[in-house]
Amino acid sequence: MCFIDYQNLAAAALLALSAAVTCIGIAAAKNGSICLAPAAPGWMWAAAGFAAAAIPFVALLLVQVNDYWDCMGSPADCVKQFEELQSSLEWSITGLGIIFAACIAAATIAWIPFIGALPMIAIGVSLAIQADTILQWNARLADLASCAIEAGKPVEPVIDPGLRAILIGGVLIYSAVRVYDRRLKGIPWRWQKSK
Repeated sequence: MCFIDYQNLAAAALLALSAAVTCIGIAAAKNGSICLAPAAPGWMWAAAGFAAAAIPFVALLLVQVNDYWDCMGSPADCVKQFEELQSSLEWSITGLGIIFAACIAAATIAWIPFIGALPMIAIGVSLAIQADTILQWNARLADLASCAIEAGKPVEPVIDPGLRAILIGGVLIYSAVRVYDRRLKGIPWRWQKSK
C-alpha cells in the first residue's frame, strides 16, 4: 500500500509560514514608529528564518510525492495530476527561497521608519500566496490518489488535515499582535474620534 506523510509535512510548512507572517507583521508595526523602528530588522531576520525553515518540509514532501508516484507504478492515466503536483512543489521551493532572500534584503532597510513597510507588505502577501498554494496541494494529491485508485493501484486515500484552521490561527495571532502593538503605542483606530 502506497502512503505519503502529507499532513505532517504540510502542517509544519504552514506553521513556519504563519510564524513568518507574524514576524513580518510585528516588523511592519515597529517600522511604523520612529522610536521602535530600530527593532524591525530583528523581526525580519526571524521571518527569513521561518521562511527558510519551511523549505525542507516542502522539499521532503516533493521527495515523498516522487516515491509515492514510483510506488503506485507511475500509471500513464495519472501523469498530468502527478506533474501538476510536482511542479507546484518545485515552484513553492523556489518561491520560498526568493521570499527568504527578500526578507534579508528588507531587513537592511527595516530600521528606516515608514520606508521599510512597503517591502514587508509585499513579502507578507507573497507568503499568503505560498500558504494558499500549500492548501491546494491537498486537492492535487487527492486527485492523484483518485486517479491511481481508478487505475487499480493500491494507494491510501488522502485525508484533509484541516490546514485552513492552522492558517486561520496564524492570521489570528498576527491580528492579536497588531492590536496589542497599537494599544501599546496608544494609536486610535479609525472609528475612534481623537480627543
